[in-house]
Amino acid sequence: MTKSLTGVYVATATLTFYEPGPHWPAAVTPDAVDSISAAPASPPWFTLNTPSNLASQTLTLPTNIESAELEVYATGHGCDEFWYANESTAYEQSLNPSDTCGGTAYRELDVTVDNMLAGVIVPYPYIYTGGISPSFWLPMPGHDTLGIPPYRINLSPFAGILTDGQPHTIAISVDNNTSYWVCDADLLITTDHGSATTTGALTSLHSGPSVVEHYNESHLNSAGGTAEYRAKHWVDARGYINTSHGRITTIVDQQYQYADHQSFANSGSYYLYTANTAGTTTESVVRPGGKTVTTTTTSYPLDVDKPTGKSLQIDQAWYQTVNQQAPHGNSLAYSQDVIRASAAGGVHTSEHYIQQTSQGYCYDRLFTSVARVLTGDKLLKCK
Repeated sequence: MTKSLTGVYVATATLTFYEPGPHWPAAVTPDAVDSISAAPASPPWFTLNTPSNLASQTLTLPTNIESAELEVYATGHGCDEFWYANESTAYEQSLNPSDTCGGTAYRELDVTVDNMLAGVIVPYPYIYTGGISPSFWLPMPGHDTLGIPPYRINLSPFAGILTDGQPHTIAISVDNNTSYWVCDADLLITTDHGSATTTGALTSLHSGPSVVEHYNESHLNSAGGTAEYRAKHWVDARGYINTSHGRITTIVDQQYQYADHQSFANSGSYYLYTANTAGTTTESVVRPGGKTVTTTTTSYPLDVDKPTGKSLQIDQAWYQTVNQQAPHGNSLAYSQDVIRASAAGGVHTSEHYIQQTSQGYCYDRLFTSVARVLTGDKLLKCK
């Protein structure tokens, strides 16, 4: 059923990435997929140019919904390709009145259901193949840039609203957007196979703080200087759905914090951008058979450093851990991808992929290259 909703540091650089693996634990196969895209337009994704632009679709969904999940695909481009290196619009326009960049160094994707904030996403700062220093990405591409994965928002607390047979609007926007983002999404629905109708309610929905972002540009002038950007946002949604096999209650609590430090000279002689996002999402699902609690923690630090008279250095990482406590056994899963590169007398890169679970599954593989030629492919013994 488909609807259209429409850094080893070797003198020059270090790149370190930790990438999330597949969803843990394995998700239930959805019974319905509703595509949030701009189809039949070509290309079929939404282009969001300002914070008020929406990737939005109004849908009438099945009347026997049991759970719902939204997979969001979104990437920033133009001035927002390196949004973590932006300053406020007022500061950038004080240097050049025609400058269309700005928006500060914080971006957030907001997911709403019928204009209610249902979840937040602090996006990963992807460096596309060719970004910042094109020589870093040969022969290996940048982190996930040939297949950027979706962000996941659990909408099950809203199942009691979505299943009433009436039209409902799901939308995505980008806070502080000053250039353009491309965005679309998939709404994954699981239905109750034992009943044609389910009922329920959203019992509580809270978010905060009222001021999400704070920044300090008091040490900036026309020559450059230093600036700090900080943000935090939390959303707590609770709801239940009555099914043929009993009531299911879902609580989703999201907590995100972001910090960004900048130090630069507008002459380009040096610059340093240091950012980190830390998030925790706790999903509690109570069924007649017991309670399952899944806690996902993520962190993705980024350092882009060009010291005076020295080569550019980049450090980037993605850490993810998923811990599930369930009636029939607990599990712990995490995935790590490590990419290191340097450009001294040629390009030397390595990519290290590690995945491991508490059940004993482990994958450890190392790729290396020299002067843009793949020189090693080793399947390593897990520790």
